[in-house]
Amino acid sequence: MHTSSLRQTPMMFLLWLRSYRRSPLRLVLVMISICASALTFVTGMNLSEALDRAKPAAAADAYLMLAAGAGTEMRSFIPLSAYEQLRTGFSASPALRSEPLHAALVLPADIVLGELDEDRVPALMRGLPADDNGGLAGLTLIEGRLPLPGRRELLLSPALNAWVAERKAGPVLKLGHVEWRVVGVAQRAGVSREVEMYSTLPALEQHFEVSDMVSSVSMTLDPVQLAEVRRLSEQVQGSRFELLQLNDYGGRFVAHLQSQLNTFWIAFLVLTVTCTGFGIHTIALALEIERDRVRQIVLQLGFLPLAVRLGEIAEGCAIGIVAAGLAVLLYALFCHNLQLQSLLPSGAISIGLPASPSGVVLTLVMGAAVGACTFAWLPAQRAFQDRQR
Repeated sequence: MHTSSLRQTPMMFLLWLRSYRRSPLRLVLVMISICASALTFVTGMNLSEALDRAKPAAAADAYLMLAAGAGTEMRSFIPLSAYEQLRTGFSASPALRSEPLHAALVLPADIVLGELDEDRVPALMRGLPADDNGGLAGLTLIEGRLPLPGRRELLLSPALNAWVAERKAGPVLKLGHVEWRVVGVAQRAGVSREVEMYSTLPALEQHFEVSDMVSSVSMTLDPVQLAEVRRLSEQVQGSRFELLQLNDYGGRFVAHLQSQLNTFWIAFLVLTVTCTGFGIHTIALALEIERDRVRQIVLQLGFLPLAVRLGEIAEGCAIGIVAAGLAVLLYALFCHNLQLQSLLPSGAISIGLPASPSGVVLTLVMGAAVGACTFAWLPAQRAFQDRQR
């Protein structure tokens, strides 16, 4: 047979694929191995993208005042006496006199529907003071009415309201075995996709018996006011303060979480790809005698050694693409639009895992690369062993 390697390669590719008719289980095992690597790849990549989207999008001049050294917002309690000193300083300062100082009591709270805890969502509950217009500071009312001071009444964020509405939970939620009535939906400024509840500060202080501290103080400041706040903070006795931008505060937490997940994802991906390679190698060794007989026959028929090898690489590439496609389908079936609730320092948010076209393409390329490299390595190893003999 006198022809080029490129013309012989498609024939060898079809010949290798036809060889699986005798051993379909081998083909299934190879595809499952590559599919596991591809599924790890697409899940980790999309989770990292979802965390990127979860970073807070607060205004550039929005700051959060925390007790120095606080790790998370749930631990960033400011003594009420220190807060009162700050508020007095704000009133006495010409630069800050017109700047409202809003405190918020922020508590973690799980909403559980059903008796077996089978439907649970972690959320943050914010007790907010009333502003000059009688509304809750930093909130925009979307529907319903505002909670009455001191009553167990709640506003829900849009994301949390949708979660509750899907489950037809009704207007009453149980928090700590105490019923709270939902009276409306509100959006908090500076965050998106939050999973939160809002009530009046007196209600949280009364029903949770927290009266000697506030959790955090959010404000919007220009450079002159920012310097004045730092000066006042240094004068407060018994407490140290730091001012952090809301974007930086929440972004640090997400970036740290993202770094940890990426490290785990890459390590696990390397492990699965390595296991895939050795698994396919073990499966191939089981039928090596038959494959070697086919190889000898086609070489006697005039097929070039390069065409035989390219046919095996094309075989691995095709199997890898099909296996990666199966991984994408499994991801779309189990993970696409899956909402992960997470407590972040800047607010509890709902993370949705995306399924982008670029991710699908990259996963198919990854599957093809794993298959091609594995099937290219097998002939090279066989040739090395033949030379050793």
